[in-house]
Amino acid sequence: MSKKAIQKYLLYGELVCVLLMSCFFAYRILTFSNSEPMGYLLARLICFVFALLIILQNIKSKVTIWGSTFLAVSYVLIVTLNILIVTKTSINDFTDAALWPLLFLTAYEVTAQNCISEVSLFRILKITKIVCLGYSFVLVIEHILGIIPGTSEMFPTYVLLALVPFSLYEMDMEHGIKFNVIYLICTFLIMLMTSKRSCILVLAVGIMGYFLVKAKVQGRNVKAIVNRMAKYILAIFVIFLAMYFVTKLMKLDIVERLNEMLNGDTNGRSAIWENVLEAFNASTLSEKLIGHGYHAFRFYKYRGYMYILNGNLAHNDYLNTLYDYGIIGVTVYVSFLLSMIKELLLLIKKKSEIAPAFTFSIVLLGFLTFVSYFGIESRIINYVAIFWGYTLAIKRFNIEN
Repeated sequence: MSKKAIQKYLLYGELVCVLLMSCFFAYRILTFSNSEPMGYLLARLICFVFALLIILQNIKSKVTIWGSTFLAVSYVLIVTLNILIVTKTSINDFTDAALWPLLFLTAYEVTAQNCISEVSLFRILKITKIVCLGYSFVLVIEHILGIIPGTSEMFPTYVLLALVPFSLYEMDMEHGIKFNVIYLICTFLIMLMTSKRSCILVLAVGIMGYFLVKAKVQGRNVKAIVNRMAKYILAIFVIFLAMYFVTKLMKLDIVERLNEMLNGDTNGRSAIWENVLEAFNASTLSEKLIGHGYHAFRFYKYRGYMYILNGNLAHNDYLNTLYDYGIIGVTVYVSFLLSMIKELLLLIKKKSEIAPAFTFSIVLLGFLTFVSYFGIESRIINYVAIFWGYTLAIKRFNIEN
């Protein structure tokens, strides 16, 4: 078997393992487990090993996009040193923290060498979307019926959102248009049913950005695209009204939650952010530079946290990374994210057909890194990291699939 064929199947294996991770996490919610299922940990470990094998096969490759890949590698090194020296924990923590930049690197490398076709990739992603939609609806309905307490449906909601850039890109490539339109509508409905305010805003702002950038890339009349957007907004508004009355019967107050956010209510996040900064300022110089260790903030006994918000992360990637990995870690993390924004600007400037879908991914990045958690563990960001690696390789090497 040729090197290209091996790398293709390794990337397929990664995509399957990421899907399995999502499924096992959904199973954890359904079974009310407080720990990760063994299947989840095994799938993540296999995915991690596949990523390492691809990287080792291309260790001498000159295929590189210096800024982004260098920063991704730097982030992996920082995570590695932090876990080995500061946290001193298991391989499970390492695979959780370092998997997503490795997925970015391997998707970029395999695509750059033209080892995978778009048709094959879209076929795997279609199966992924169907599976994720299926278990998401089950989790949401069971949550509404009171079978699943709390906000456990949150994770499936974000996974669906992370797959949206691929859906938009597929539609731009004229693949599976009807299927992806249905996928987007179902995703929007699930956002409403879970009343996830940040997700609803990501969809609204992201889709508007997508259409505006698409108009610019295609050199179309902005007025015409605005008129088209108005039709979509009207359709979304009608769906929103219908879902509003349905969810009111289910005692899910979407409008009230959106209104609270617009009036400055961050659902306890502002108090958590203050506690993160207070804890960081009280740290030693070495802790400020290299951090307190992987997920150290989860176990920091800051006052009132569990009473402020149901969760155990800072709900802000920058503050969470600052506390866990220090000034050095957050600098590299932010630099990588800024490199993605720079890539978007270059895509728009060159009027690349990749730019519209890439715009949505950056809107997703902007919202979730600030009010939730996006890249501090390998759960939500995985599909977006693969999307970035895949599309940037296509753009840089002018690959035609």
